[in-house]
Order: sequence, then structure tokens, then C-alpha cells
Amino acid sequence: MNADAEGTYLPGALQNLDDAIQGLTAPHTRLHRAGSASQIITKPSVYAEMIESVQGAQGSALGGVARSMPPIWVDGVDWISKVDNAVKEWWPARTDTLGRLEQMVAAAWRPQDTEFIDHAATSIMKWTREAETLLNGGREQFSTCGERWVYRKDTLGENVRTPALTVTSMGCSCRACAHHWGVEYFDHLARVIGAVGDVVTDER
Repeated sequence: MNADAEGTYLPGALQNLDDAIQGLTAPHTRLHRAGSASQIITKPSVYAEMIESVQGAQGSALGGVARSMPPIWVDGVDWISKVDNAVKEWWPARTDTLGRLEQMVAAAWRPQDTEFIDHAATSIMKWTREAETLLNGGREQFSTCGERWVYRKDTLGENVRTPALTVTSMGCSCRACAHHWGVEYFDHLARVIGAVGDVVTDER
């Protein structure tokens, strides 16, 4: 890629990096189920939720109280180690992973850094997908809140089941929790869904 092309692609690459970091570190909603009841709760971030889950599995989240869980959540620990080590290699500042990612977003990048920025954004989005799968018990999550279906009244006033996700030219939205994904996430959502029939196109 020549210098002119790199300069042209740099703004888009930076936006993708910012979006990827937000996906990993920004507050997000999750559906919490307790018996027959459920509610949408806000979590600090996917990264923080992984830390919390590892600490909980080790009992440290409850002051060291023993719990009926394995002494260590190996997959979670491996994920955190992978993320922390990679981010430290990218940005070896004397701070934690979240601080390094914040500094990466705010940095004055050069056009010739575009290839690295693309690599970093792709890696971070992959980590977020992996974390969501781990937090969802090894199953890829259908949407942010985990709901696949919602119930809406039809023209006759009857409740009918309809897919939670709707797709327009502006992106994809979840009717259950109102989360929105830009068009750049379509490929990932298609892989997660695994069936065209689970998505409703709505141009309104």
C-alpha cells in the first residue's frame, strides 16, 4: 500500500479501532436470568466481566468464600493472559490493559501505521467474540441480551413471536434490548445466527 492510500484509509482504520476497543471496554447490557424471572442489567465492560468471572470462580469475588465451582477457570484465565500480553506488546506503557487501550485510541497515528491498526482492531473484535462465547457457557451469543425472539401484537391485536434482530441499511438492532450493530458487524452476526430466517429485514 503506498503512502497516499495509507493516508486515505487511516481515518477508517482509526474508527474501526475505536469501535473495537469500545466493544471490549465500554458498558454493555446482558440478560440476567434467575429462575423464571429475568432482567436486563448493565455490566462495566466485556473485559471487566471476564475479570469478574475469573475472580468469582476462584472465590476472590466473595472475599475468599468457598464456592461450588472449579478452583480456577482455565479458559477465562487464558483469555485474560492472551489479551493482557498482546496489548502490552502493542503498547508497553506503565499502566493496565484498559489504560493502554485508551492511550492507543488517543495516540497520534501515522498513515504508515494503518496496517497495524487494522490488525489490532481485528484482534480486539475477535477477543470480544471469544469472551462473549465463554461468558455464555461456550455458546456464541445470539445478541447482546441473549434473546432470540420477542413477542409483538399483530394487526389483530394478538401476540405473535418474531425474531429479535431486525436489519436495515443502517445496521442491525435487537428489539429485546435495543442494542445496535453497524453494518461492519454483519458478517459476524451472520456467523453467530447461522440461519437467514432468524433475521428480519425492516426498512422502516
